[in-house]
Amino acid sequence: MGLRLPPHFSANGDWELWASCFELYVLQANISEGLWTKELLTLLEDEPFRVVSNDYKAVYACLQQQFAPVGNELEWQFKIQNRVQKVGESLLEYSGNLRRMADKAYPSWPSTQRQELLRNQFIQGVHSPTVQLLLMKEVPKMLDEALKLACRQETGS
Repeated sequence: MGLRLPPHFSANGDWELWASCFELYVLQANISEGLWTKELLTLLEDEPFRVVSNDYKAVYACLQQQFAPVGNELEWQFKIQNRVQKVGESLLEYSGNLRRMADKAYPSWPSTQRQELLRNQFIQGVHSPTVQLLLMKEVPKMLDEALKLACRQETGS
């Protein structure tokens, strides 16, 4: 299956769904995070384009606030604690969804603290017992490391 560029984002689109598709695309295409802003800007229609700046995190936060306002932090903390990998959801999609939830649940936490929480929730919620056992045995330090190990185990390489 080849990579598919996400459609252009318009003001009346579903921001969270579009953002998930965009992040999945840039991660699978191995586009360095420093280039995400340029990629994102090329996929915005007029109205969303007017509200952004030149920094990816600022662009993301601005679009998030405009098109998918963040709810109560406590509400998101409960949601992330109960989040497990859904049937048919890839490991990459699951980790991306956890990241977005953590941004809403713990916006003021330092990155390393949030990464540890994400790693723990990823391990707890992954649906494959084999992958889960491997991750508990290997003890990855951060979510990205856990994701790489899980993907290797899942593909058998």
